[in-house]
Amino acid sequence: MVVKVTRSDTKETPFEARMITPMHLTANEQQNLLMQGGRISEATAKALEAKADLNPDDIESRLELLFFYFSKSTLLPEFRKAQRDLVIWMFQNYPESTTAGNPQGHILPAFDPEGYTKAKAL
Repeated sequence: MVVKVTRSDTKETPFEARMITPMHLTANEQQNLLMQGGRISEATAKALEAKADLNPDDIESRLELLFFYFSKSTLLPEFRKAQRDLVIWMFQNYPESTTAGNPQGHILPAFDPEGYTKAKAL
């Protein structure tokens, strides 16, 4: 485990220290999981969300969900928000991930100015 100091969302405590798990996936494994997410159904996505909620370090499920939401992010605002939340989660929990270098890991200011500002502040 690695201790990472991050900004807190509360005004009372400007920073919080928490434990994170170092990235254990290679760049190819990350890419494969992202691509799998493009082929999953909404039902599978819901199951992956439930699995990720139970395990805060479940990067595998989140990578699949990231592509799933990315592929639908131009259709509905809730998919765009879900994609944004996953990208920000990746930045906060696995900054060494190669995800930010992929289109699925981008938050574009033209499509999501709020998400872009939030991610940029990290």
